Amino acid sequence: MTALNVLRQRRRATLYTDTAGYGLDGVIQGFGVKSFTLPAHRAVIGCRGSMAAAMTIGYAAALRFGSFDEIASPAGAAYIGEVYDQEGVNFARSGQSDIDFVITGWSESRNRPLSFAMSSSARHGIGTFEWVDADEFMTFPEVDIDLARRFGLTDAADPERLDPVADGIAVMQAQRHTVFPLTDDEGNTRNLFVVGGSIIATRITEDGLTQSVIHRWAEDRVGELITPGPLPTGRTRGLASPAIPMSRQQRRAAEREARKHA
Repeated sequence: MTALNVLRQRRRATLYTDTAGYGLDGVIQGFGVKSFTLPAHRAVIGCRGSMAAAMTIGYAAALRFGSFDEIASPAGAAYIGEVYDQEGVNFARSGQSDIDFVITGWSESRNRPLSFAMSSSARHGIGTFEWVDADEFMTFPEVDIDLARRFGLTDAADPERLDPVADGIAVMQAQRHTVFPLTDDEGNTRNLFVVGGSIIATRITEDGLTQSVIHRWAEDRVGELITPGPLPTGRTRGLASPAIPMSRQQRRAAEREARKHA
């Protein structure tokens, strides 16, 4: 389990991952990269479930396909499924066998950034090895918007008004302060914090891509559980972008409902 988010705006897209790697007991084993950049394709692939998956899948896709549009096609999704079938045992050793994939990049055919998601299983109600449109702002796992507001999430129903750095950090801070169930090899389930290390943001534009660390949680240590600090007091005003994955219809309905109580 990790945080895997993507914000797509008109002329840029940003993919976010954390860096903490941990066992099924929640204890941090190390810090690594959960995304694989494809500079020649102006694209990045992020994976959730196994730290080895992003590098293996990304490298294989880069060698097989000549553009982002080709990777983000049905043929690209099917090929990633083939690589998963070949490498699934190794993925399970380095995390979980169920993996979520997100790809974002600059589409030459559409002349704008696009982003897509898929999973190795049907646990999210999306296609198994079938790319689906990730919409403007997608978060894995879903975000409690009220909690994200407490970390300063901008009041913005329009993703164009979101700040890729400040709002990207606010969303992942909310994910860091949310517990998720982890089941160990003996079948014991504990609710633990699972987002940590640092936040790596990969930005895609027509000119190419850049990658940088936009936030660090210096308190996280190898051999220890992730233990977030206290929640901030106060909250920002207005409507924040709803949690994704949602369809456009669901999101607009959520915005209308929020306006009724504004």
